[in-house]
Amino acid sequence: MAACAGPAIRRSPVVVAQGAGVLDIGRQLQQLGLVRHPEVFRFYVLSRGETGRLRAGEYALEGSMSLEQIVDKLVRGDVVRHVVTFPEGTNLEDMARLAAVKGIPVEAFLAAARNPELIKDLDPDARDLEGYLFPDTYDIPRGRRAGGAARGAHGAALPRGDGAGAGPAARAATRCARS
Repeated sequence: MAACAGPAIRRSPVVVAQGAGVLDIGRQLQQLGLVRHPEVFRFYVLSRGETGRLRAGEYALEGSMSLEQIVDKLVRGDVVRHVVTFPEGTNLEDMARLAAVKGIPVEAFLAAARNPELIKDLDPDARDLEGYLFPDTYDIPRGRRAGGAARGAHGAALPRGDGAGAGPAARAATRCARS
């Protein structure tokens, strides 16, 4: 089924909220000029059997994309990545400033980085994550719950790295950040 996207050609950031319904997503895409009719978007997603497969996250979509391309991207979870590199010798405050450039509020980053609960199994006496966030390149999704690391009321940002080239503690801290 070939369906046309909206008339816009510009690149639009789209944030699909966790638990958003297909029609809600369609309305959001219509407001941005990416689809003409939210009901057509909904019908297309239903006809493909993808209703429960659209993933939450921040996406970069272009008005020149077909409806099929938009849905494919949402199903794949092809989200925008905000990558930051923390050089060797960077302390938590400097890391927070570097993360802020990628849209993570300094206060939110520091709140998560000062939460020792995330490494309690590695170091029960730790007061924060200082020393566990190694020089590396981290993927920091934009949003209130960036990184998905801070639990409960924190809702703060925590760097997520791939752990490549890092020691066991760094890989363990990365696993904690991803849970």
